[in-house]
Amino acid sequence: MKLTLRLLSPALLFALAILIVIVYQVIRVGDKPGDAAFAIQESVPLMILLAQLLWLLLLLYLKWRDSLTWTDLGWKKPQKSDSLIAIVSGLGLAAAYVRLLSPAHTWLQRSIGDYVPAGGLISSLGSMKAVFFVANVLFAPFVEETIFRGYALPRLKERGEFGVLWSCLFFGLIHWAGGFWYMILTGAVAGGLFAFIYLRNHSTTAAWLCHLSLNAAEFAYVAWRDL
Repeated sequence: MKLTLRLLSPALLFALAILIVIVYQVIRVGDKPGDAAFAIQESVPLMILLAQLLWLLLLLYLKWRDSLTWTDLGWKKPQKSDSLIAIVSGLGLAAAYVRLLSPAHTWLQRSIGDYVPAGGLISSLGSMKAVFFVANVLFAPFVEETIFRGYALPRLKERGEFGVLWSCLFFGLIHWAGGFWYMILTGAVAGGLFAFIYLRNHSTTAAWLCHLSLNAAEFAYVAWRDL
């Protein structure tokens, strides 16, 4: 139960970050609903950055509470072959996202429905490029891989054979702001890949390289679309 609450904490902290930004934007624009909705959508990168900072504090707390070293959390030098596999896998997933997953995501939103407008996520990510880069490239791979692979996955596996599935579920939940289908795709595809890379040699560093490659390519794609 305690482990479950810890793994749900990032999703709850993301909700807190969104609430803080929404309150700020509503106060800033006054009582104009249309302006407030637009301002909130444009602030998605700021929400992500604030959430990452909150998750970093959570990570440092868990590390201190359980008396863990960075090595305990899987931060060790991987083999060169594992590093190469991680980077190529991340870039491959980025290419699949642009060519296959993003169109499939939009199709699911339009055909079945979602609580996030179809295609709205990508446009909002490009609204604050510098903030999005810091949040999604500098912070997210390090914080998320340390929490979900380095910390959570070994402990979930100790509690049963479905540890990988649980880690993917919790990883998908922290991306709930992107919509229902975004949670499913992120948890199953990206979460599954990161878990596989981690389990090859129990290296959070390798999973981080994969995640970093994916997010860097994602940032490049978002920035390129606005040129």
